[in-house]
Amino acid sequence: MNSKTLTHSSDPNSRLHYRPEIDGLRAIAILAVVVYHFNPSLLPSGFIGVDIFFVISGFVVTYSLAHKPDQPWKDYLLSFAAKRIQRLYPALIVCVVVTGLVGCLFIPTPTISLQTGIAALVGFSNLLLFHRSTDYFGQPANLNLFTQTWSLGVEEEFYIAFPILAGLCGFCVRRCPSGRQRLFLAVLSLSVVSLLSYLHFSRVYPSAAFFLMPVRFWELGAGCLTFLLTQQGGSCPVLSLRMRTVLQGLSVCLLVGLLLVSQSVQVFTTIAAVLLTCCVIGWFDSNALMTRLMSTHGLVSIGRWSYSLYLWHWSVIVLCRWTIGVSRWTLPFQLGAIAALALMSYYWVEKPMRHAQWSPSQVKTIGKGLLSMAIAGLFLWMLAKPLQGTLYSGSYDPELFQSSFPLDSSYELCRRTPQVAANFSDCSYPPLEALPDSFRTLYIVGDSHAAALKALASRFVNDRRVDRVVMTGEGGCFFSMDLERSALTDSPDTDCLGLFRAFLAEVMSHGRSGDMVLVASRYKLYFATPNHPNDLQHWQQGEFALALNDRRLPLSQGLEVYSDELIDIAHQLAQREIALVVQAPLPDWKQYPIHCQSQWFRPDWALSDACQLSAETEVNVLQPIVTAFRRAESLSSNLHIYNPFPLFCSVQRCSPFLNDGQLVFSDDDHLNNFGASLVYYDLVEFLRARSLLSSTPP
Repeated sequence: MNSKTLTHSSDPNSRLHYRPEIDGLRAIAILAVVVYHFNPSLLPSGFIGVDIFFVISGFVVTYSLAHKPDQPWKDYLLSFAAKRIQRLYPALIVCVVVTGLVGCLFIPTPTISLQTGIAALVGFSNLLLFHRSTDYFGQPANLNLFTQTWSLGVEEEFYIAFPILAGLCGFCVRRCPSGRQRLFLAVLSLSVVSLLSYLHFSRVYPSAAFFLMPVRFWELGAGCLTFLLTQQGGSCPVLSLRMRTVLQGLSVCLLVGLLLVSQSVQVFTTIAAVLLTCCVIGWFDSNALMTRLMSTHGLVSIGRWSYSLYLWHWSVIVLCRWTIGVSRWTLPFQLGAIAALALMSYYWVEKPMRHAQWSPSQVKTIGKGLLSMAIAGLFLWMLAKPLQGTLYSGSYDPELFQSSFPLDSSYELCRRTPQVAANFSDCSYPPLEALPDSFRTLYIVGDSHAAALKALASRFVNDRRVDRVVMTGEGGCFFSMDLERSALTDSPDTDCLGLFRAFLAEVMSHGRSGDMVLVASRYKLYFATPNHPNDLQHWQQGEFALALNDRRLPLSQGLEVYSDELIDIAHQLAQREIALVVQAPLPDWKQYPIHCQSQWFRPDWALSDACQLSAETEVNVLQPIVTAFRRAESLSSNLHIYNPFPLFCSVQRCSPFLNDGQLVFSDDDHLNNFGASLVYYDLVEFLRARSLLSSTPP
């Protein structure tokens, strides 16, 4: 994606030649990515186009280094860095700045996108997305203006490490004949470790497997090994011409066929795509029919534009998601905009800036690039901070999209990490010293759905239903004392079990008769396989499971195990006369509710159908969980299952709005302050009916 296309030459010191079929391969990759981003159902595995780019980049950068003249170590690294900056950053800077500025006109809270853009300018957007535990296939990623830059981050980090590795191996030194062999062994060893890491993290921590360069190194390394095995860029010398021709044609056909394979076997398609791309490049022969087909003018032209296409296609798609939507009716306009922007980027920015002489000095060239990045980053920072919200052209009420607010300036949610121990007295509202000797506590515990109930918690205190609240939780943490749900955990550094065990110990030590523990979690997320967290079809087929550290329990068994644990926790709390209340799952929206509000730039016809869900569909999805919870409730007099589902769903439809049009969700699954207040009134009535609250506050 990001490197010049070179050809083989039998003489290392000869002029570099052009291999048009590699640009044809790039064209296949970028078209697959674009189609996938428009409509995944057309090419379920179109995302492997990025993996094809990785292999090509590894191959081409190795070829480029192999043909560098002997240079001192310092000049060698400076020359490589200067060329990478000239090649990558002009188009990236223009795309990020223009997209960020336009995005501020239509996105009320673009901070995350702008932060991703700033990270992209320094080659670390993949690390930022990883840190945020972004699901590349999820809604937040689909609305981030710069999600596509994650792959550039992987490549740029590779471009930092690989030249150093090649230099240490003596690969670029002509007087070191063993350099090629050393580099081959080094890259092979690192690629094996990287591939094993990829297989491991794909199972236990998919976000790491997707975004981190060390875990992706094997793909770029495969391109490097392909070059080294084919004798400095030539075709495989072992096979006959006819055999290479047949195998290359078969590899291209299989590679295209992979694009139609289900996303659920992502690990398989990724590995297969890498191997097949290596075969296509390695079995090159200029006389082969497939090589001639991939060298046609149309494919080669698209391949040359692939970098600009990759940058701008995502900008157009995401901006349209925030405005007129993406549909068959808007498709001609969007394709035209992508083509126009990509061509302007290629011919006016990318191509001239790549071939221009920025400075006779490599150091000054790098300095000019870094200065340009800094200016662009400062501009995005100003949009995100001092100018935040000032450019937005629609109507916006921040209250509608807040899922929580602090109860007071000193209040914080109790958390626990390996570095920070929980101190539950610090997250008591009001503080313990402000309470009478006899007080009643509401404990709220769970994941981010518990944190979204701060408005509910404050009402309990302000209306004097309880004397204080203690909120404990962590995003992505599965509320359990024994079950470590790690496959979908947002952060592997979070000690979820430690947090909740400390919480239960706190309640058992300091809880009083009449206290209550309210559990709120996105259970639908945890009782799922990583590849299908919200797929009704897989629920109905019984493929969902409780994802544990070392095993996967079938859905029915996993729910039974967890409901038994709830019974056990309720039994422990009963010894202190403390009630356990578990909130049943809320409906999920396929679209952020903000897209369900009409704006001047988002007409009614552009509103997503996902704003209204079939109640029957949601009931079917959530029924296994609710049924298991009801079973546990029937077996424990101290366990109470509160189901707020009817508040948001009628007999036929579910909606993120109240009847008066008031929005009650902040995103696709979290309540905002109004939604939490709505739940408060309904929960109070529920607790009264269970004799857990008096009819009137004191």
